[in-house]
Amino acid sequence: MNQFRYPDKWFRLIGIPLLGFVVLNFGMYEPLYEALKTRQYYLDLAYDIFIVWVVWETNRRIIMYLDQRYSWITRRMERLFLQVFLIFTISCVEVIGLVYLLNEVLIQRKGYFDIGWLMVMDIPMVMVFTLIINLMYTGMYLIHYHQVTVTELQDQLEDAYEQISALHAQKTENRPAEAPHKQLIVNFGNSSIPITTDRIGHIYKANELCLIKTFDNKEFTSASSLENLEAILSQDNFFRLNRQVLANVQAIKQFKPHTSGKLLVELEPALTEEVFVSKKRAPEFKEWLGKKV
Repeated sequence: MNQFRYPDKWFRLIGIPLLGFVVLNFGMYEPLYEALKTRQYYLDLAYDIFIVWVVWETNRRIIMYLDQRYSWITRRMERLFLQVFLIFTISCVEVIGLVYLLNEVLIQRKGYFDIGWLMVMDIPMVMVFTLIINLMYTGMYLIHYHQVTVTELQDQLEDAYEQISALHAQKTENRPAEAPHKQLIVNFGNSSIPITTDRIGHIYKANELCLIKTFDNKEFTSASSLENLEAILSQDNFFRLNRQVLANVQAIKQFKPHTSGKLLVELEPALTEEVFVSKKRAPEFKEWLGKKV
């Protein structure tokens, strides 16, 4: 999987100041309304926000570094132990060093740098919020991996369908051409009725049935396969958009490129699901549609 850019902008903008505020006020004996009256409170708040930012950015960079070398899918145990060790060790060192820098060097506030207090209060808190940060990034990673995997499987299915269609075309190219059907027998409830093919907006494959939607928004079913319906309908007027949808040229409302390289097609009457034409079939679709312009 390629390097994943985490969509964490708003998490960082909101989370870093919020965690800085929590860290400063956790275990504080002085009432908050009294602390707000002092200048030192705001200086400490700014510095705690800075510490949280440093720790968060360190966590983020470690995670992105490990993403390139240790997949959560194929090397999960190595990734788990290495990430836990690096993040908690480096985060604790950063917090101790920055707290020391503030109290002993910058403002020389003697007595405020207490290792015992850090180990009891600050370090456990650091461990908690770094755990939350890492769980958040791991969740985003797994969601992204799932989306990429589903897209790749869909592309493989599209490729398999195109190969099957090509083989089918080779087998039938030498057969005598049959005139396209101008009428179909479809099912409506328990009845079978004939409809003319020019009324059909699109045909959608759902499980073992084909759902036929007409331009006047009536819906019928057919037990015939989508492949058989494709074969008997006019190829000038109907195009197989993907494995599930066969559409009338008059039902193509518009189409636009998608980030995946596919074409996103809008139909009228509309389908509840998004309809895509694969990247490989996009030129064929445009050529077919261009003939009707």
